[in-house]
Formats: sequence, structure tokens, C-alpha cells
Amino acid sequence: MQNTFSKPIVREIALRLNSLILLLPVCILLFAASAYSAPSSDFRKIKVAVLDFQQNGQFETSDIGKIVAEWFTTTLVDSGRFEIIERRLLQQILDEQKIGASGLIDPRSASQLGRLLGVNTVVSGTVQSYDRTFELNTRLIDVETGSIIIAESVKASSTSSLNALVKQVADKMIRYFPLNGYVVQRTGEKGVIDLGRKAGIHPGMVFKVFVEGKPLKHPMTGEILSVERIEKGVIRIKEVKDKTSIGDIEKENCQNCIKVGHLVSAVLAEDDMPSEPSPAPSTEPAPAPVKVAPPPPKTSLPAGVFKILNGTRNDIKATAVANNGSFAATVDTSGNISLWDIKTWNLIETFKDSRGALNAVAFSPDSKLVVTGGNDKEAIVWSIVDKKPIYKQKVRDKITSIVFAGDSAVAIGTDSKRFFVWEYKSGGDPLRVSTGREILALAASPDGRQIATGSSDNEVSIWDSAKGEKIHSLKGHDGNIRTILYSPGGKWLFSGAEDKQVIIWDPLSGRQIRKLSGHNNDVLFLAVSSDGRRLASSDSKKSDGTMIVWDTTSGAELKRFTSPKRVSSFAMTPNGRYALGGVDKDMYVFSLD
Repeated sequence: MQNTFSKPIVREIALRLNSLILLLPVCILLFAASAYSAPSSDFRKIKVAVLDFQQNGQFETSDIGKIVAEWFTTTLVDSGRFEIIERRLLQQILDEQKIGASGLIDPRSASQLGRLLGVNTVVSGTVQSYDRTFELNTRLIDVETGSIIIAESVKASSTSSLNALVKQVADKMIRYFPLNGYVVQRTGEKGVIDLGRKAGIHPGMVFKVFVEGKPLKHPMTGEILSVERIEKGVIRIKEVKDKTSIGDIEKENCQNCIKVGHLVSAVLAEDDMPSEPSPAPSTEPAPAPVKVAPPPPKTSLPAGVFKILNGTRNDIKATAVANNGSFAATVDTSGNISLWDIKTWNLIETFKDSRGALNAVAFSPDSKLVVTGGNDKEAIVWSIVDKKPIYKQKVRDKITSIVFAGDSAVAIGTDSKRFFVWEYKSGGDPLRVSTGREILALAASPDGRQIATGSSDNEVSIWDSAKGEKIHSLKGHDGNIRTILYSPGGKWLFSGAEDKQVIIWDPLSGRQIRKLSGHNNDVLFLAVSSDGRRLASSDSKKSDGTMIVWDTTSGAELKRFTSPKRVSSFAMTPNGRYALGGVDKDMYVFSLD
């Protein structure tokens, strides 16, 4: 075929083709750069639909299935990782598609529902009552595959403990959605990750840094089972912003292993505690931390104090915070109980039914009850809904400490070398246990099976709550034990004493895990966050006191500050961001971030 193009046109086409060929590599590089740009720092929450739980058996309320679903919703939302579908929209889709509104729906229906709602996961389940037992069955269903990710079944002896069981199951579910992100900057021995306050990050959290390696294939079928994970090191968070967090690089598997673009994944506190005891710390006093001069204060509040709550007319003797993070309670020298809203930091109401000073207060695991005890030798369990006593129990001695032991019992410490275990719902006489030593501190494991006492013989004793028999004598302090506390999961026991030390124990074996040194005065109070990662300790002098925030997994000191006045009581919010201390007639709120 004869060419019909003239020579000038052919030359022009050739020049333009050459220009395009020269620009092609640049275009490819630009496209690759845009495709490989750092991931967005916006934290995307996992979308979840929580169905009303199917109710089987007799319950005190006819809406227990809806209540359990609401508890699940609250716990998942509070974790900061989930976006829960609005109930109205959920019910509308259920009605339109004629899918059961509650219960253990089959995975196929759950998958169909999830796709319609645009969610990743569906939570469904049943709550059953039989033979004085309450059973909670829960399924977590993956929408994309229609498979059951996790199925959990837990039992309780009363409906009052169902809320605690819901939190227990929800916490297990959260483990299947670890916080993952990226290293977005490295400067020296510090790293910045793309997860911040909006993702529920707080100082002290630990992230493992890793890269993905080769896919792991089944040798017979060739199916890709997973992807190799090559760990590069560890970052511990020190400072949190809205969308990013800055941390210290505590460990690197090689020199400058951690780089921008590497993946990070949060490590859960109780899974991160080493199984072997750490080397004994030096007996030399801990060096004072380097202090950076803060900017001039914008208010008249003392350094470290977030708020001062007024409203009580008498000196505060004890403080407690509810597990749901909504309420705090204080008791005072005139027998008053003050209930506080710690979302708004307002006093809700003050009530009383005691003659004389109250010395101790504690919330039940489900945050619906509060128990008090004092000089009138009477323990009282209150409903925080109507502020009225529900159960009362007289003992022979002044009550100095009190705590719920599981969902149906209360442990009562007295000034007469003995403690009581009161099954307050049964109406029987409490179990009386003689310790032979003055009881200065008292704690109960979350399941109620163990009672721990601290006394004037420098030992922590662990008792079987059902039999009143001593299980362990924990020796390690060189001074009277002034405060003891179980971790929320019951895996650790913390103790503080007049030797200025804090010790972390394994309460099952009685083994000492770690000793924390840093106080210059007697350690009088301890408080721990709900994830068990942050521990706050407080000593006290006549005029002030030092508070230290510790990382429980490493023993590192995260923060230290001085209370402007002597603290008479101490508690921590579940998220570990605030400590509450009774100071004369006021409650001081200290910022721990």
C-alpha cells in the first residue's frame, strides 16, 4: 500500500512520539509515587452492627436482651476502635429484609445484613437463665466471608454480674481487631505513628514494629495461609495528639531497623508481661526525672491538677471510681456518700444512712451498686439508681476497708486483725477470718476467689475466700503494707508499703515479678487503669505527696508530680487519664497524660 503522508507530517509525528517516550518514565514514576504514598493518618473505625440478644428463661426485666446489646455497644464504642450502626437504621433493615431482630442468627443472614448496612462485623447472641445460672453466648460474624470469627460462652450466678461478663467478652473480641498503623516519621530514637487520641491511644501503650515478608503457603494445596511477619522493634508511646503519637524506640532488632512505612501493632498489657522475674532493681534511690519548665499557667490551678471538685462539707475519707467510667463516689467523716458524674465533673447527689465517719467505699463490677463501711461497724450495699440501701450487715469491729469480691460477695476489713466475707444476697452470716495481724490493706480478685490482706508484719497474705484458708505469704517488703490492689484481669497483684516500694506479684504462684522504686516516702495508695497497663502510686507527707505513673509491663516511670496538699484517698479513671484524690473537703482531679 502506498504511503499517503508527506515528509513534513511524518517528521512531526516522529518528534511527538519521541517526546511522549521521553515523558513516559516520568509519568510512571509519578504514578508509582502516588500509589505508594504513605497511608492516610485518618483512623478508620471498624463498622459493627450489634443485634439485640435473644432472651431465654426468666429474668427480672423483660428487656434483658436489649440491655445486653446496649452494654456491648457501650464497651465497643468506649474502646475507640468501632463505629456502631444506629439502632433505628438497624431495625429498619431488619424489618425490610424480614431478618430476625435478635438472637443467634445464622452466618449467611448476618453476612446479608452486614452488606446492606455496610458493616464489617455483626455481633449476635443469646442470654439464658436456668438453675440459678445466667449464661451469655456471643458470636462475632465476619460479613465478607460469612464465617464465625469468635464464639464465646460465659456464665454467672446473678444478673448483676452480666455487665461485667459483657465487658469480659467484648475485651476478647477487641483482641481480634488489634490497633494497626504505620511509622510515619523517625527522628533519632523517637518514632511517630499514624494513630492518635481519636484511635484510643494513650501514653504508655506499646507497639511492635514489623514488616510483612513472604506469603506462607500450604505445602499440599498451595493455599496462602498467612503472611510472614518480620519484627523490627518496639515503640513505647510518650505523647499523644489527635491523629499521631510520638514514642521512644525501646528496642531494635538491628541498627536503624525501624523505618518510615513499617507497620505497627498494639501489644495488650497482660499479654506483654514477661513470664520470668526481672533482675532485682538497684537499691540506689531513683534519680529525679529531668523536668522541663512548663509554659505559664493559664489558670490558678496548681501544676498537674486538671480540676478541683467542690460540694462536700466534710473531709473526704475514701474515693472509688466505677468500672464503666461514668461515676465516682466519695465518703466523708460525717457518714455522707457523694456521687459524682465524671463525664461532666459534677456532683450528682449526696445521701447517707450511717452514724459516724465512713472509712471505705467501692463499686460493684457492673457499676450499679456501691458498698460503704465505717465507724458504726455496718456494711451497706446501695443502689446508685435510687440512692437507697439494699443490703446491710453488722460486724463486731470498725470497718477500715471494703471491696466487692466477685458479683455477689463483699470483703470487709476491720481494725481487729480479722476480715469478713459477706455473701450479701444470701442473708447468712459472713465468714470471719482471723489473720493474727493488724489489717492495713484489703483487696479481692475480680472473680472473688481470693482475698489479699496487707498487715504490720511486712507481708501480703492471700486467702481462699470460700474457706478462709491462707494460700500464700508474699515476702518482699521491708515495712508495713499500706495498700494492695488486683489488676482488672486478676493476673497481677500490686502492693505498696512503708519501705517506699511498689511490688508486682503473681497472685497464683506467689512469685514476685517486679519491684518499682522511686518514692521517698511511705506508699499509701495505688490505682490501675482498666487495661492493666498504667499503675499510679501515691505517697504522702503532712503537707503534700508525690504521685508516680508507672508502665506495668516494663516498670518504667511515665510521669511524676507533686500534689499541692496531702491526699487522703486515691482512685483512677478506667482509661488511665485521670487520678482522683480526696484533699480535705475537695476532690482533686489530676491529669496523668
